[in-house]
Amino acid sequence: MKRNVTLQRLTALLIVFVIVISLSACALTKKEKEQRDLMIHPPVEETDPLTPAYMSPATASNLTVTVVPEPSAAAEPTETPEPEYEFDEWADYRMYMMVACHLGDVSDGLEMQRLRDLKIDTLNTGEAKVDFYTLFFLSRLIELEAGSQWLPIELRMCVGEVCLNRIASVEFPNDIQDVLYQDNQYFSGPIDHVKPNGEAIEAAWRLCEGERIINDPSVIFQANFPQGKGPAVVYVDEKLGTTYFCYALNLDKYESSNYPMTRSLNEMIQNGNK
Repeated sequence: MKRNVTLQRLTALLIVFVIVISLSACALTKKEKEQRDLMIHPPVEETDPLTPAYMSPATASNLTVTVVPEPSAAAEPTETPEPEYEFDEWADYRMYMMVACHLGDVSDGLEMQRLRDLKIDTLNTGEAKVDFYTLFFLSRLIELEAGSQWLPIELRMCVGEVCLNRIASVEFPNDIQDVLYQDNQYFSGPIDHVKPNGEAIEAAWRLCEGERIINDPSVIFQANFPQGKGPAVVYVDEKLGTTYFCYALNLDKYESSNYPMTRSLNEMIQNGNK
């Protein structure tokens, strides 16, 4: 009986010993396998995707990375709205005034003058302003006194210049209509029927802008005979005859005068009005 018990114990110890030996063998085999795998496939250190392949993570960690922002899309230039004017920036109001003068359309001529003056002031064009009433009556005077087609524009301008000198003189009214309608002077009736041609209007316009031929405020007479203190400028035409532009009789009432000099308009034209 004792012998059987002893045999059973020995058998159990033998089984336990075998199991322990087997487990140790399995564990050793697993460890050896892991070592073998490490030798074949060494672990790879994790690196930043921006780190160059040739740079170790330790070196890369000491670098200062500057992030350059992407350029923003250029803002589209905003269009500056063009200013709105009451007048037409490209309109030739000078021509419109001259056409109205030719047609005798006073209301339209005054409106064109207003727009032209507004354009000059707004855009600072530096152009001289022209009074339509003066242009209207002066061009008709020139047409009546020197409307023949063959006459030079310089003679037409001299005719108009005498009228303007009278307006500026203390011896005459300071309004163009009053000057023109003085007794025994230029007009004796309505001038609505007078339609000035282009030369007469051009001469009047140049005078209204300040251009002068005689250039002497004391020359206030124009006729086919001498008067006042005598002629300042003389023009001779084979068809029209001789026209005299004469000094005032009372020269002391004028700030300046070329008296007693007399010039030939024919020679002035040949020499370029010098």
